[in-house]
Amino acid sequence: MAWRDIFRKKEEKENEKVSFSQLSEKLKRERKKIDDEKLKAKKEIINEINKLNLEIKEKISGLEKVNIDSKKEEERIKLIVKENLRHYIDYLNRLVSSLKNSETLEPEEYFKSIDQSFYNFSKNSKMAFEKATILIGREIGEAKETVNSACRNINSILKSRTNAEKEKLSQQLEKMLESMDDFDECRRNSEIIAKELVSMIEEMENKRKQAENEIEKIRKSEEYAQFEEEKEERKMEKQELERDILKIKENIDLKHLAKFFHNDPKKSEIIKKYLENFGHALKYDSNLEIISLGKEAGKNMENMEEIRARIEKSENQVISGVEEKLKEEKQGLGKISMQIIRAHEEIGKEKDKIARFEEKKKHTKKEIRERAKLLDFEIID
Repeated sequence: MAWRDIFRKKEEKENEKVSFSQLSEKLKRERKKIDDEKLKAKKEIINEINKLNLEIKEKISGLEKVNIDSKKEEERIKLIVKENLRHYIDYLNRLVSSLKNSETLEPEEYFKSIDQSFYNFSKNSKMAFEKATILIGREIGEAKETVNSACRNINSILKSRTNAEKEKLSQQLEKMLESMDDFDECRRNSEIIAKELVSMIEEMENKRKQAENEIEKIRKSEEYAQFEEEKEERKMEKQELERDILKIKENIDLKHLAKFFHNDPKKSEIIKKYLENFGHALKYDSNLEIISLGKEAGKNMENMEEIRARIEKSENQVISGVEEKLKEEKQGLGKISMQIIRAHEEIGKEKDKIARFEEKKKHTKKEIRERAKLLDFEIID
């Protein structure tokens, strides 16, 4: 018989099996039970306080009838006892009033309020009680014991009807379940964003292919072939111009001119500009003062005007329509390529987020399993 009792007890203690999908409703039912127990506790405490109210009134009536004047003691001590007795009676009345005024509060706040009321009474009435007991013993002692007894009864009710640790665990599990829902929502959002980015990449890849085809079409056109030919001609003309400029610089010998006119600041400044950038100085030397300076120094200054005209022509080349179109297409292609690269980077970020959300969810599920055991639940999935 004893062995059967042992096995029966073990079966009774077996944790209730609950799935994750059922846990939320299970916790709601647990919360309802806890709230119902709190309401029952509040009703029982109110009854206890009503009882205390009647008893205190009776004890106050007894205290007020105590004849202190009949005591054989010094008048000074009698006055002290009378005064502190009045104070103690006042504290008793305040306690009852405070306890009654708390009845409209919700259970949790109500429990805190009555606890504070008893604490305040104990703290504030201590000195008055001690001084009053100099001449009053039984009556005031009974009054104090009445309060203490009610306090013990209320604590016993709270202990039997409430379970703060169980309530705390239930709240924690509810928050954890909410966080799991949040993780799922965040994961879904990241998946949607990643999917939209994939669609955008497909669209951009089509645009990139179109741009590449357009560039290839331009490059195979007769207009582009002519542009390339003209470009090569301009390149050769530029190279020839650079050689001719170099020859002129050598013939002029600018360093010699600089020494020749070193005493003339204005002429020295002109020559300095040519030393720094011959082509640029020649282009902006509107009166071609370098010719007169060269002649003055006995240098051959032929072809200077022709060289300047060739420099201006080289720098003022008009961009052809096909060149402009090709440039626009290449710029567009570059932008599309960058958008695709960035989209791939964003997809990588969203995948990282999804992985983090899954890891957090996994960790939270493990925590829920462990804490649910403390509520006698066993999570089975």
